Amino acid sequence: MKFKDIFAGLQLDFSAAEKIVQNNPSVQDLCYDSRKAKPGVIFFAVPGFVEDGAKYVPMALAGGAICAVVQSLKGIPEKF
Repeated sequence: MKFKDIFAGLQLDFSAAEKIVQNNPSVQDLCYDSRKAKPGVIFFAVPGFVEDGAKYVPMALAGGAICAVVQSLKGIPEKF
């Protein structure tokens, strides 16, 4: 499935992911565990009771994730 197909019809802010949207990569899987992130995966940073999944965005991207879906950019390093 293509990136744009997954998010079609949703009102999301893609301003931080313009290049990804333009390239429209194939998505192989979805995950919420940054240790399982690999090329072709979209990482969902789920807020938890103890920790926010956004803390693990750098690890997921380093693992090759296409992108990360986050509730807020708070807590994510600027370079990402």
